[in-house]
Amino acid sequence: MRGQIFPLARMGGVLGDIGIIGGYSVLPFVSSTVGTTTLNTNFSGYAVGLRARMHPSGDTGPQLGVSVSYASTIFGFDNAGALAGTLPSETYNSIRPALDGRVSFGNFSVLANVGFRFPISASGLTERFRGPTVGGVDAELGGALVIAHGLELRLYASYERYFLAFKPTPGDAFVAGGALDELYGARVGIAYSY
Repeated sequence: MRGQIFPLARMGGVLGDIGIIGGYSVLPFVSSTVGTTTLNTNFSGYAVGLRARMHPSGDTGPQLGVSVSYASTIFGFDNAGALAGTLPSETYNSIRPALDGRVSFGNFSVLANVGFRFPISASGLTERFRGPTVGGVDAELGGALVIAHGLELRLYASYERYFLAFKPTPGDAFVAGGALDELYGARVGIAYSY
């Protein structure tokens, strides 16, 4: 689920194009298998922030957006038991500046956005290795088809990547130079705007 509201839109001008954005996602009914053990797998994320929209060619032309938000991505396992200390559960809490765009061709529009993730906290792998540094990026590409006044059918492909670097020293219990977390996804939904 995602939403955005522009509370001063009726005023027009610069303030009318500054809005509040938010979203929440969850991936239900997923399990992972480690050896002969099956574990419930949890993935969720949320974000809240501000977005400024621009209409360089007027309301019917391409639309651009610039946003900054607080975003969290959480991935973990239930009932891991003895495996809890070895599984790659992770939580990333980040500041996410982003750019987005929309180009329309009649009733069809191409949608795209790209964001950079600057984690302000991370837990999981970063707690096991010395000197962690973390960064991330995400991107979406999709399309929207108008199916009725104010209603659109939308389809997106998404990619999210976190890259971690460590500074191990001799004698550390866990040794690694780095790690990657990659998340791929696809989403279909209905969007309503007024």
